[in-house]
Amino acid sequence: MPPIRLGIIGTGLAIELLHWPPLSQQADHFQITAFSNHTRPKAEAFARLAGLSMDNYSADFADLLRRADVDAVLIALPIPLLYPATARCARGG
Repeated sequence: MPPIRLGIIGTGLAIELLHWPPLSQQADHFQITAFSNHTRPKAEAFARLAGLSMDNYSADFADLLRRADVDAVLIALPIPLLYPATARCARGG
């Protein structure tokens, strides 16, 4: 089974402290193909942590949702932003 092509929405504390530790131990199951955060310095810090190129970064997660190389998304946003982002992802297919 090929790895899931994963897009990550939100690259702040939640991804760094909660999601990345277990994800980094299962790297054979997924490939991060895109990531988004409205704050570029946080995205740059995550790119360094995950060994990613900033070529796959977008400030607006709508750009991430339009990519053909994203099979699934991990939404790591503050709680008040979770529902609107999840709804937008669901509408985007």
